[in-house]
This record gives sequence, C-alpha cells and structure tokens, in this order.
Amino acid sequence: MAEIHVDGLNGDDLSDGSSLNPLKTLDKALDIAIDNDVINLKPNSIYTIPTMSKFESKILTLKSESEISLAIVDFEGKSCNVAGNGKILYKLEIRNIGVWNSYSGNIAISVDYCRLIGTFDTSSWWTNSALQRINNSVLMNFRNITATGCSVNLQHAGGTEIPFYNNAFINCVGIRSGNGSSMLYNCIVSSGTRFHGVDKGNTITSDNEFDIIDDILYGVNLPFLVLLILIKSLDKIYTFSDSNWVEKTIQEPLTKEDFEENGMDDLSIIPQEKWAELQKPVEIYTWTDNEDVIESKISYTYIHFENSKLELTVPEYKPIYSLASPTILTWTNSEEDLQLEQRVLAETYTRYLLSKDNTTWYGYDGAEWVADREMTKAELEALTSIEFKELFGNKIYGESMYVRAILSSQNPNEPPVVRNMTITFKPNVAPLIVDPTINPDTVHNEYATVTSTIEDLEGDTVQYRVLIQKAGESYEEVDTWTSIASGNSFTRAYNYPYFNPGQNSIKVEARDQRGEISEWVGNLVLSNEDPTLVYTYTEFSVNGTIGDADGDDVTYRVSINGVLKFDYIPFAPSPRSFSYLWDSDDLNKGVMNDIKLEIKDTHGGYYTETFQVLGTYKGLMFKDENGSYFTDGKGDLLEWLDFGTIVGGQTTPAKKVTLENKNGFAVDSVEISAKDVFDTAFPSTGVTPELIPDVAVEFSENEMPFTPLHLLQLTDVMAHNDTKDLYVRIATSKHARRGGEFKITSKAEPV
Repeated sequence: MAEIHVDGLNGDDLSDGSSLNPLKTLDKALDIAIDNDVINLKPNSIYTIPTMSKFESKILTLKSESEISLAIVDFEGKSCNVAGNGKILYKLEIRNIGVWNSYSGNIAISVDYCRLIGTFDTSSWWTNSALQRINNSVLMNFRNITATGCSVNLQHAGGTEIPFYNNAFINCVGIRSGNGSSMLYNCIVSSGTRFHGVDKGNTITSDNEFDIIDDILYGVNLPFLVLLILIKSLDKIYTFSDSNWVEKTIQEPLTKEDFEENGMDDLSIIPQEKWAELQKPVEIYTWTDNEDVIESKISYTYIHFENSKLELTVPEYKPIYSLASPTILTWTNSEEDLQLEQRVLAETYTRYLLSKDNTTWYGYDGAEWVADREMTKAELEALTSIEFKELFGNKIYGESMYVRAILSSQNPNEPPVVRNMTITFKPNVAPLIVDPTINPDTVHNEYATVTSTIEDLEGDTVQYRVLIQKAGESYEEVDTWTSIASGNSFTRAYNYPYFNPGQNSIKVEARDQRGEISEWVGNLVLSNEDPTLVYTYTEFSVNGTIGDADGDDVTYRVSINGVLKFDYIPFAPSPRSFSYLWDSDDLNKGVMNDIKLEIKDTHGGYYTETFQVLGTYKGLMFKDENGSYFTDGKGDLLEWLDFGTIVGGQTTPAKKVTLENKNGFAVDSVEISAKDVFDTAFPSTGVTPELIPDVAVEFSENEMPFTPLHLLQLTDVMAHNDTKDLYVRIATSKHARRGGEFKITSKAEPV
C-alpha cells in the first residue's frame, strides 16, 4: 500500500507531461495508483476526474489530509460504476454525482464523514453490497427514481442487516432496502421521503429539525457542520488532549487558523474533575466553518445539552450594580454531574505610560505613539525594538526611560498592586545588511557590483568588509574593514581575476562598535569556456593552434616525461599558433616518451593533451650493416668503422654505410666527405693531430662498380626517415707507413 499526496493547487501538470512531487492533479495520481493505495487530498481544494474509469477500476482509499476540513471532488455530472472495486471515502465532499452504482459483487464500500451531492433529477445512489457502510454523512439531491419509487438504494438485494448511523438524507425521493435489512440509526430524513424495506430505528422524518437554504443544511448535528472549541482560563488558552489540559501560546483575537491548528471538536471527552483544575473565570470559544450558522445554536446542538441539568451559582457580592455580565464557565451533559459555578468579578485594571523625560507621557496605539494614551500590560509587553526606536531614538541603551503604572479597581476591599516590574534591554544586535545585491550575478569579462546599506538600529558606528570564496577554494578578504555611516550604502565592483570558473560566493560582513557581526552571502557565477587545442607532431616537434570561444588571451607550456621544459609563457590573444622543437637528448632512446601540452586562458580555463613519441637520434645519421649508429645525434662516437690492418700500396674492400635522415623534415643536396687521416682524430686527448700522407678515404654510391669519390653528392630528396646506402674504402700508396683515424661528415639543405 502506498500513500499518494496530491497538491492543493489546481491546474495541469508540466507542459512536457511530467508531474511534480507532490502531484498537482487527482487525475495524475489515479494514473500511478494501484489497488489498496491511499490518495490524500488537500482540504478545501477542488479536484476533478476527467477520466472516470481510472477511479472506477481500482480498489482505493480517497480522503482529505485534514481531520477538520473536507476536500472537494467534483464529478461534473458523471456517473460512477465501482462494481467489484472497493472504495473507502473519508472527509470528502463529492458533488455533482450522476449515478453511483456499486450494485454488483461482494465489495467493501465505506463512506464516512462525507457530503454526497447529486444533480437532482438525473442522480441516484445504488448499491447491492452486504459490505456497504455509510455513516456520519449527508446524501442530498438524489431524485432519479431507480426502483420501487426510490432514488437511494442502500441494499438492492437481501443479506445481513446493515446499520447506517448518523446520516441525513435531504431532497431524496425515497430510500430503499431490498428486504428490510438496512437499519437507519440517528438519521434525519426530509419529510415526505418514501421508505421501502427500511427499518428506521429512531430516525427523524421532520423538516422541523433542520433548514435547507441554498442546498446547505442548518441546525443539525452532522459532521459537515465543523465545530472547533478552545477553552480560556484567565488569560491563557487551552485545549484538551491525552487526558490533560494543554496550554496554547496563541493570543486573542483568535483566528480560524488558531482553531484549525489547536482546537478540539468534542467537549464530552473532558471529565468533570478536569474542569475543576482550571482557574476561574473560564470561557468556551467555538468556531464553525459555516458562517450562516448561529454560534449558540451550533454550540448547543453539538455538545448535546439535552436532558442535562444546568445550574448557575453567583457568589454573593455587593454592590450589585458593579457586577459585570455573568459568563458560563463550564458545562455538564449528565444529571449526575454537579452544578456549574460562576464567579462575577468587579472590574480591575492596570494601565501604563512611557516617558523619556519624566514630563511628557506616551502610549502606543498600534500605529504611532500618542500622548497620554494608556496601554494595557499586553500592549506594553508587545512593543518591539522598532517601536521603542520611534519614541526613544536608536540609542535607548544610553537613554533614560520612565514607566508610569495607573492602577484602578471597583473593589475597595482588594486594591490592585504592582508587586514588581522587570524591564529588560535586549542584547546588542548586530548591524543590518539591508537590500544586498550582486549585479549581474553571472559574468565573464564584465564587472559585478556588490551594493548594500549598512544600518545599526542602536545607533552604533559600523564597518563593513567583503570576502570572496573562489570556486573550490576558501574565503579571502578582498576589501578590509571600512567605516561607513549607519544607514548609508556602499558599492564595490569585481571582475574575473577575483573568481574561478563556476559558482563563487561573495560575503559581506558588518560589525558595530561593540563587536557584534552580521553577514550576508550571495553567489556569483563566472562563465568560461575552456580553451581548445588543435595540433600535429613528429618525433622531434609539435605544432598547434590554441583557440578560445570567449576570445580570452591564452598561454601554454610543455613537459617531457614529467619534466617541465618551460613554464607558461606570457598570455597572447587567441587563436594563437605555436611550434616547439625538442632536443633528442630530452628523450629516452628506443622507448616511448610522454609529451604533455597544457594550455589555459586568463579566466582560469584549462585544457591538456598528452601524446607519445619514440626516442631516437636527430640529424643525418650513419649506420652499419646491422643498423647500429656510429655516433649519437651530437656526433659523439658510439662505434668505429674499422678497416683493420692495411699493407701499404693496398686498397681495402668497400664497407657499406647507411645514411638515414632523422631531422624530422625532408632534405636534398646531401654531401658526404671525410677529413684527412690523422694519427689522432680527436683533439680531446690533448695530442696535436698529425696528418698522415699517402692514405685516402674514398666513397661510391655503388659497391660494383666502385666509383671512387672524395666528395659524394646525392641529388635525390630524402624525406624524414629515408635511407641511402653508400660504400666506403681506404686507398694507400706504397709509401704509406702508418694508420690513423678519420671522420665522415655530411651536410644537406632542408626542403
């Protein structure tokens, strides 16, 4: 079983068909309800059922959320056939019923504390259920004759005797029971109403017991005449609950809401001894939802005074002419209960005046201070700090205040006295931050202005400051404590450097000279689109363009394998192109290396990309037949091109050397040559190189035939990663005496 609550606001659901929570329409609630669910309606709200089959086809409880006020369901003249699907109806007014039919099946129909209102000549009530129950309710305006001259069929066929309690049948042609098994107890029926097979019990069939005016029933003790009761003892208001008096903190004049929230509906639950606990005088306050009903009549009828004995005893007091009008303080509905007691008091009162100079005296009349206007104790205690300020100014804590009490009594034997008077100055109140605003509350490059008025009702000197909490961070002070005259306004403006993208908070604090601080917090959204990045890369470089949808200036930085190569460079307008060429020594050779690009804009927008490149040497590189490099990218020796021992006058066999373009771009006009042979080719040893004559290095593009060249020139364009095989040999004359070392060099032009 599920509890479904329907909002009291009438109207359609959202335009897209979705429903709010709670639901706004009864029709939507019926869509989702299943058998045995309970649908709660707001009291005094009007609901309709556009599609009656939704209501007919399910076993439901339909009721008002309030125990006091009815919810209203308008059938709009539609008929309802609930045969086979039980219903519990509670605290409802169902109006404009066409034909109600629960004729078929053994189903439970329970109607309690309801108004069931037909549409006169086209309406009837028809049931055939042994489980039918209608109690404490009103059926009216059912005049469509369905059987045996009757319009209300309580039980069409036979069955167990069914009692119906405390109902009123108004403006109905007749009431029918199939075989006399329906018993009416304590019911009221319009005169002339026809009965067929109904045992009437103590049912009244007299129009003298009630009046019907505009379809409203008057003067009958029925649930739809809502009566609520509160008890007054001295200056306190009580209700009765859980066998005890409960004091309510409400003040006169009492309102409808006071009765609905605190009232009770039955005085018979109060034992006689509990009445004796109240201090005299005592008054019974009543309220009814029917403004045309006379209160005394309702009070009498509802409390059931019939067969009760009421006695009034007035204690002897003279002079008699000073007595106020007597008031009944309690009641009894039993002959065994003892008498009522009434105390009649002489008028006694105390009045008050206030002064700031002990000369001119004032009282507050609810709107302004009036000279010599006397106030009651309640009026004096109800004065607010705002009202005190109107008379004494806003530094009352530093001023004098005089109170004059005026005591009066018509009883010379009991003169009034003031035993004590306590005047409490309220604690220091922090300054008010009045009408704070942030405008606009969404910015990008614009300034947002923060404005407010700072006021101290006690007249203290005041200061204010502003703090900003950037999105995702803590508050920081952006404007320090600044003095301002109480009642004056301030304006501050802030733009994007003060905020992070997203929701930021702006706090205004105000403090007075005595240290009390108040605060106000507003929110501001910094809108920002992250910058964008388009890029390409090779093994040695990356090129790209940074964009920004907001047109913000942008910057970037590069990291390789987690090591920052350079930090963010100065901001520049977007779109911004960039190119970065890294050194081969920045990479780990033979493995994949992580290159990270980070970009951001002036407003904190951020974007990053990471890609990988294989670590390799850079330049025109020479490799042996096995693919191993002779030097690294800087020319440092990795291995020798070794020709072994040579006999003077011989020429060595040619060795293949592969030239590879690892520059990251295409080249042409490649030239390859060798330095002369020295006895020491590397000066780093500290030995001066010495030229070795009669030994030469020769190059050829082909091994066979070998065309010896001292300068090999290649005419083809070499793209990045292209290779070219060439051949090297050593030629000596017969005069050669010793070996040595030489360097092969290359140069080319970028394409």
